Amino acid sequence: MQEERSSFPPTAEATVEDLQQGSPIPEEDVVSNPSEASTEPQLKKPPIFYVSEENLSRTYPDNHRTPHLSRSTSLDHPPARSPIFRIGIPPPEYASKPTLISYYSQDSQEEGDLATPSVLFPSMRLLVAALLSCCFIALSISSSNMAVALICMTSCPIHGYGGELEWESDQEGLVLAAQNAGSLLMVVTGMWADRINGKWMVGMALVLCTLANAMLPLLAANSFWYAVAARLMIGMADACLMPAVNSLITRWFPQKERAAAIGIITGGRQIGTLFILPTAGYLCTRKDIKGGWPAIFYLSSIISLIVGIFWLPMGADKPSKQYCISRKERLFIESRIACESIGKRTEARRVPWNNLLKSSPLWAAIFALVCHEYPLVIMLQFLPNYMRDVLEFAPAKNGIISAMPILFLFLSKTIASSVSSWLETHTTWGKTKICKVFNGVASAGLALCTFIVPFCDKDRAVLAIAALSMSMFFAGLHTPGVITAMVQLAPPFSGIITGISFFIVAWFGIGNKILTKWIVQHGSQQEWAVVFYVSGIVAALPIIVFSIWGSAERQWWAAPSSRTSDSCCTMSGDLKNPSTSGSQDSPRFRCLEFFCGIGGFHIALKRICKRIDVVGAFDINTTTNAIYSYNFPTTELHQRNIQSLSAKFLDEKNADIWTLSPPCQPFVKKGLQLDLGDARCDALKCICDRIRVLNKPPRFIMVENVVGFRDSDAEQMLLEALEARSYHHEWYEINPLDYGIPNSRPRYYLLAKLTPDAVLSGKYLERWGSQFPQQIKDILCTDAAESEELLISVDTILKHRDVIDLVEPRSFRSSCFTKSYGTYIKGTGSYLVSNVPASHETLEFEKAHFLQIAAGEDKLEAVQRLGIRAFSVPEMCSLMGFEKDLRQPPNIMQHQMYKALGNSVNIFVVCHMLTRFTAGMSDSESSSAGDVGEGRLASVSVIRDTGTKVQLTLKAEGLRKRKSFFAALVSTFKKPSEPSKLCSNARFTEFTLTDRSLKFTINVLNLRGNKKKKGNERREEVFKCNIKQFPSRVNPDSATFEIMEPASGNCFILMNLIKVDNIMTNWKEFQSMNGTIDASTV
Repeated sequence: MQEERSSFPPTAEATVEDLQQGSPIPEEDVVSNPSEASTEPQLKKPPIFYVSEENLSRTYPDNHRTPHLSRSTSLDHPPARSPIFRIGIPPPEYASKPTLISYYSQDSQEEGDLATPSVLFPSMRLLVAALLSCCFIALSISSSNMAVALICMTSCPIHGYGGELEWESDQEGLVLAAQNAGSLLMVVTGMWADRINGKWMVGMALVLCTLANAMLPLLAANSFWYAVAARLMIGMADACLMPAVNSLITRWFPQKERAAAIGIITGGRQIGTLFILPTAGYLCTRKDIKGGWPAIFYLSSIISLIVGIFWLPMGADKPSKQYCISRKERLFIESRIACESIGKRTEARRVPWNNLLKSSPLWAAIFALVCHEYPLVIMLQFLPNYMRDVLEFAPAKNGIISAMPILFLFLSKTIASSVSSWLETHTTWGKTKICKVFNGVASAGLALCTFIVPFCDKDRAVLAIAALSMSMFFAGLHTPGVITAMVQLAPPFSGIITGISFFIVAWFGIGNKILTKWIVQHGSQQEWAVVFYVSGIVAALPIIVFSIWGSAERQWWAAPSSRTSDSCCTMSGDLKNPSTSGSQDSPRFRCLEFFCGIGGFHIALKRICKRIDVVGAFDINTTTNAIYSYNFPTTELHQRNIQSLSAKFLDEKNADIWTLSPPCQPFVKKGLQLDLGDARCDALKCICDRIRVLNKPPRFIMVENVVGFRDSDAEQMLLEALEARSYHHEWYEINPLDYGIPNSRPRYYLLAKLTPDAVLSGKYLERWGSQFPQQIKDILCTDAAESEELLISVDTILKHRDVIDLVEPRSFRSSCFTKSYGTYIKGTGSYLVSNVPASHETLEFEKAHFLQIAAGEDKLEAVQRLGIRAFSVPEMCSLMGFEKDLRQPPNIMQHQMYKALGNSVNIFVVCHMLTRFTAGMSDSESSSAGDVGEGRLASVSVIRDTGTKVQLTLKAEGLRKRKSFFAALVSTFKKPSEPSKLCSNARFTEFTLTDRSLKFTINVLNLRGNKKKKGNERREEVFKCNIKQFPSRVNPDSATFEIMEPASGNCFILMNLIKVDNIMTNWKEFQSMNGTIDASTV
């Protein structure tokens, strides 16, 4: 049965990508039909969460206003069970998804905090796009004016018009080709574009255009070579402008806006051409205006000067340098492009020349660009000559008619860019597929229309003009095709790529102009037919090349190779050589996150072991990547297909740990269950292949997926790959309910280790008991409880009364939250009954009670009194174990957070699973024990903190049980009243637990297998833990302990403490405070 659809949260324009691999987290919500949404259940108001300024100021100083989710510690108010979020409703004008024209980010909205946007330009991105478009207008006018001016500058017997300059056809070709020769400088300026301020490079281009156009009329009459020099300067201006603009685009516009931005910006070329062609044709006939043709260049110079006057004070290299931009928009831009790791221009960056020059997608894009520009040069530079020679148009009419194909080019690229952005937002097409489709249609249509032109003479002038116009219309489709793909390949090196690409284009442009002038000696129709046939053949070539090797995905080698943050300095360190940030006794461990999602594994790893560095994360989902990069800005995040990761690349990472959460769609019960037949399994297949051939395989691998992954062909394939490399593995089916967490989320976990002392394979844990299960009320947020925006309307509740899952604050469970929570009602998660009826104050409110109320006569009022609402994002974070470790980026909406959390991992469970790994992460696995009686500190980690209970993990190395104890997986016991036996070779010699402190000592008899050396037979180690003061009082009589099966000589004791004060305190950070705890990480 199809799920009943709800309109909570309000739908907004978003992207749904077909995840062929990567995290199972989908991109964003699908835009629903407004007409359908009007009949569906709705909330009263669309909720938008943002962090309040008072919380920011309370936690951070003014110079460091990073959003922080504070907790309430006041005893005068009800305790907050999760991070405090203030609820706010966006103004109607900002209710839509951020675009180039309108934007809204979930940042602080305190009065006076943000700059007021301009009335004319509510988005500074639109202003920057308009300014850059004007720069292209000036450049296009300077580039195209010579095509018409040559007609009236040089002799022309047609219509009795004679020019002042006697230039041969070859000389005219050299003048036109000089501009392309100047563009060769682009290979140098492209390297500068990513290192120096783009604003000044654009300004330099405008200066060159101004000077060159002013010089040319004055010097051209004296010598032909002066004209060549002036046109050379125009080419140099193009060499400065193009790389700088592409570099600015990557810093000003998020990925989804770039196609539209490129269309607006590069549309200036066509606007300039549309303006100058008819204007130049008119000025040619008006010798009373500065002699006719010289006025063309003077006008071009004045336009370049005017654009420069506007650009210099209003342009900016990046949002942080634009003094007029609002804080909202700046945060929106910076958060959206954060995952691309573009970095600062002054940052030392090693260009990966070897990978760049060997990149097939890059060379496919360059080839397509050359084939696109070749016929375009014919149309822009020689179209007036063709109309003069074959169609026999007079100069004034020639300029007007020559502008018509350019008009079609401008319209098509503008429309196509908008359509491309719409397709990326509203369909499952990926960026690469969109670019290939547009580029293929463009090449085919351009080639076909170009082949028609040679069949037209002056008697079929209308058909010729129509064919030329349509060819330019198809040429405009290259903008969302290869032009956009080239910018997306490597944003940090966009200037260099632009320089290399247009350097090659410039060489072909020079050859094109010289070849065309060599072919067209007399201006006959047969000569021009050869020119158009060659252009048509060249235009058709990208249909094959770009469709096979082209790509619009960011390439793996495009990530910066250097980092400046301290946390990233350890990423390049070897395990045998400890990081300089730690002690010599504390080596770092390196981890790779595949299908990283929003970073659930990252958070769990950091909680379990502080010495783990995530040296790489991989996912293709832009929304989850934005969340990930916002929370872990120093981690190297790769937005790329996992299939593209070579074994050599993975060996270079030299990771100790791999975490994987492959797409679950091939294994879910409600799906098609295609298993390995699903394309979304291709990434897992690739990982299995890499495991078999790696020279440096990881020591630990952890896989998380739905329960349906068990006994699947994919699991069998993975196990075969692990066994081929002698991995020891174990698997679990665990539900958070087994830990006392009030949320059902059964999942499959696979742990694999290379070390020979790994535990046995098989299904070990089905339930880890907890004497004090948590209730829903422990995670409820006070602000959410008082908010009306999360309430579900009565009509919605009654319509879905048979399928809606209801819980109340005293409940010990809630349904699994899925990616569709808030969009659908059935099977997507539980909804909370805020106001339990008085008749059920001592009895848990159940579904049967609700159905009884919903069937009564006064059901509308009775249901409304229940206050049924959705769980807020912070509450869901608490249930999933993220708590304050996960922050919501300003540009990510609530429904996107629901999707991301609904497909993420449960941090509580993953932490417990990862302790099986951290057992093997001792400082020195081969080191011998110390002397008898030597004391060693035990490790203490806080796993969970609620208003009523805190859960600690105590870790001590060397507590090894005999094999006969392997069957006893978990032992649970009360606080020992006297020193007691812990396991076969360890015992408590001291144990003191009070309401404020904990002190214990464990003596371990370490039996050594090697008896050749004297003193190795029996050694006793002493482990000590001394927590001098808890942040809040606990009840020592209610404490329970769970001893977890030791692995690699380590023992983990899970300790549950009931808090007397029943308030939220900072247990997670208390161990780092001086004088509070005398225990360090082992």
